[in-house]
Amino acid sequence: MAPTTSWWRRRFAIVSAACLAYAVGSGLPTPPTTSSGCRVIVEANASATSVSLFLPGGSTDSSDLLVLDGFASVPGDLAKQGPSTAYNSIKTAFHKVVERIPEENRPMCSVHLYATGSMRSLPSEEQKAIYDALAVDFQKDESVPLVLERNHLETLTADEEAYYVVLSANILAKRVGSDLEPTDLELYGSLDLTQASSQIVVDVEHRWRYNSRKKSFGSSRPLRRIDFFALTFSNFGRHSLLAQVSSLLEAKNSTENPCLFKGSNDDANRTGGGDAVACLQLVQQLVDTSNAKCATDTYCALDAISQPRLSGPYFAFGDFYRMALFAKDVLHLTTPIPTVPFDFPTPALAEITQAAKVVCSEPFDRVQALPSADSTRCLDLCYTSVLLKQFGFTDDEKRVMYVEELHDEPIRWTRGVYWSLQVEARQAYETALGDYLSAQVDMGLPVGWNLALLVLVFAIVALVNLVHRASNNGTTHALEFVHDASQ
Repeated sequence: MAPTTSWWRRRFAIVSAACLAYAVGSGLPTPPTTSSGCRVIVEANASATSVSLFLPGGSTDSSDLLVLDGFASVPGDLAKQGPSTAYNSIKTAFHKVVERIPEENRPMCSVHLYATGSMRSLPSEEQKAIYDALAVDFQKDESVPLVLERNHLETLTADEEAYYVVLSANILAKRVGSDLEPTDLELYGSLDLTQASSQIVVDVEHRWRYNSRKKSFGSSRPLRRIDFFALTFSNFGRHSLLAQVSSLLEAKNSTENPCLFKGSNDDANRTGGGDAVACLQLVQQLVDTSNAKCATDTYCALDAISQPRLSGPYFAFGDFYRMALFAKDVLHLTTPIPTVPFDFPTPALAEITQAAKVVCSEPFDRVQALPSADSTRCLDLCYTSVLLKQFGFTDDEKRVMYVEELHDEPIRWTRGVYWSLQVEARQAYETALGDYLSAQVDMGLPVGWNLALLVLVFAIVALVNLVHRASNNGTTHALEFVHDASQ
């Protein structure tokens, strides 16, 4: 009696199991595994520790990503905690995020903590002690079944944070893909104003990359930190600028501060003058003084620091955005149809300068109820006007877009960090896969013999199944000739 199909299948299973057992016994390396893509990115700044959760969808498109930004926030400054209390001060944030992660994803979800703000000013040994203790205490907490490695705890520099912000913005603007490779569109740089500093990020290869793409010179590599020039002006944050204006007025024995709204006072009890023209002159004087030591034949915008000239488009974040939004609201408050043009979110330099003259002249009690109101918004407007002029923008250019979100998504540096980590994980997987295949080749004949044997077994099973499509009374003939087909 001829062997049946089930008989052959049993023999195939036995041979396959033997091949696999032989491969394991031969010491073949284990193939690498890919990253799940689930990541928890923790931001520890001077005011709070907040969590962003990233859960990828089914595709590699950057838009196919569930992002929960800053939903688990714990007040307090991690830098002011000692090593023994660091984890306890923020563990409630981890407990909140675990509740939002599907149970099957938790063992594969990586945690990355980045400290900013005051952590940067701590000595490196104190930072290390906090991170070491935090990692140990995290591993002990069985209620948080996530993955945290010690090298996932670090402090971001101001320039690194600025780079990730502009990377995040370009991803949301579809100028950069999830693989961090630029598209055929120009990349945005960024301008940012905070209480502590002013920042710029410049795409240093902008002209080369844009021209080469236009000429179809082929695809580019993923973007890296070195592709952008980031510069932080710590002497020209909002706090520093206000202090410098106050010192200059004190030297002039002035009893009025032209950079404040009428009806408000500064710390030296000077009354607000609301005079944009005088304020513009004061700020320009401060900027010129800061550039007095700029090297010959060198371009400096602020603080005598050499920098490239700004070409291409830019996003403006932080208090630059809030300043522009405030100016728009004030202009609409004065008259239903503003007499001063202000094309928000892309006002030109001339529009900002003219808006400053109108906005600064308003009494503070009339504008303080607006969402972005602040007693120093007049100074912010004048400073922005001077700064854009210093950076080389002409009066009519509309190369700066003032934003805080794109496509209904907030612009946060955590998104830039996430996609950078994804690219690093992909590159690490490809390297590990290459090492794995190389190790198989190095083992030589055993691997080749196993593969050849498996192919042979598959071929035999396929042949048997094909032959037995027509059984012909138990024989191995594929065709049967009959006298009467109706039988």
